[in-house]
Amino acid sequence: MRIEEIGLEIHDVVNGNSAYLEELVALYLELFPEYIRYVPIMRRRAGLPVDIDTSMVVHQWLVTINNEAAGMVIFKY
Repeated sequence: MRIEEIGLEIHDVVNGNSAYLEELVALYLELFPEYIRYVPIMRRRAGLPVDIDTSMVVHQWLVTINNEAAGMVIFKY
């Protein structure tokens, strides 16, 4: 997703889309350093299809503004 007027983009870091994985991990560790144990799971999920588990869909969104990490959301539904 992209909103060009404000330079905002949402990158879903799953399905092999790992171009923004390092930025996602860096922001995650900056915000939640006590949960470093979750990083290997994030890395593994980046390479997996979003629907590999038929009971849920996983997303790892990195939000950038003008190509700078600005936020993140990781969720399952």
